[in-house]
Amino acid sequence: MTRIRTVRPMQWGTDAVDENLSSGSDNDVDFHASVRDTARNDGTTTAIDDDRVFELILDNGLVVRLQAYDKRTRDEWVSRLRKLVKYWKLRKISDMNTFKSIRAANLSSLKIDEDVEAELGQFGHKWEVTRSEASPELYNICSISSCRTISLSGLLYRKARRHGTFQRCGVVLSGGKMLIYQSTLRKTSGEQVANIHQDKQQVIDLAGCYVYSGLIVEDDLLYQNRTFDANHVGTLASLPRVWTEDGWTSTDVDVMCCFVVWMNTRKGWFRTAGDTVFGTNKEGATEGEEGNTTGPKDGNGRRRAKIKRVRQLGVPGRGMVFKCRSRAERDLWVLNLSIEIERLVEKQRWEDETGEGEVRFAG
Repeated sequence: MTRIRTVRPMQWGTDAVDENLSSGSDNDVDFHASVRDTARNDGTTTAIDDDRVFELILDNGLVVRLQAYDKRTRDEWVSRLRKLVKYWKLRKISDMNTFKSIRAANLSSLKIDEDVEAELGQFGHKWEVTRSEASPELYNICSISSCRTISLSGLLYRKARRHGTFQRCGVVLSGGKMLIYQSTLRKTSGEQVANIHQDKQQVIDLAGCYVYSGLIVEDDLLYQNRTFDANHVGTLASLPRVWTEDGWTSTDVDVMCCFVVWMNTRKGWFRTAGDTVFGTNKEGATEGEEGNTTGPKDGNGRRRAKIKRVRQLGVPGRGMVFKCRSRAERDLWVLNLSIEIERLVEKQRWEDETGEGEVRFAG
């Protein structure tokens, strides 16, 4: 919604393709007819009923046209979309103003500047940051109570492989999964291509994953931004950065802006034998506990064993590095990811205790 500049009824001449179109009813066009696989778009027609079509003008100059059932339905879509676009643009500005205000309050309270904040925020002692404060609007109860379908969303920079490069992507955290969408299209020369769609690249199931941040990320980062600032010799290893779209500034080094989502890539079938219930202790080792006397029995009176799919221990996994714009955004992402992972663990524990979601067979 924040990428939409204008929502309006269709106007001829907005797109170059209008030269090949004519105004009129397109009720006689069968959009659901089975045709051969061709290079043409599905539902291609030479006539458009402009009384039922509205268009979205994006900030990159591209146009998205949509057709409603009738003119009244089109007007309703236009009216409601305009309100949603206005709301989300104001919401985005409000969220950024909250980040800026809480930072300004902490800098004033601790009597430091942004350069010192980059070091004090990560290496400061407890007595040094006692007077700092956190915003209840950013760190709210919704992530814990699941009052919102989407826990967190935004633009991040992702490095899928250890020796890869960071690429900009859109990330949505919802339902215990990270949905990663392609944010930018580029040519082979690296030039950015204007686009209206965002393809889904990957879905990360957070069940069995770990998230960590801090100095330990330096081993996964490998290559860091090493620049020289003549005004601050010997202090920071990177120059200050500014984002012109919202005015956010940051002097944090790369390792303080990154977090890693570690995934176990191997699974195996785990079967309980006899009357022993197997589980996992706090150290991650498999242990047994007697007392499985409530499970179902087969026709011969024997206790049925249980089988389920579990992640193997002691095997190498895969780490995916995500880079935020600042340490403040990184902390917000790490907190919400930790809450989602903890929720999945509690759900799995509840299913194990109640016996739901298990596959049983006679053994």
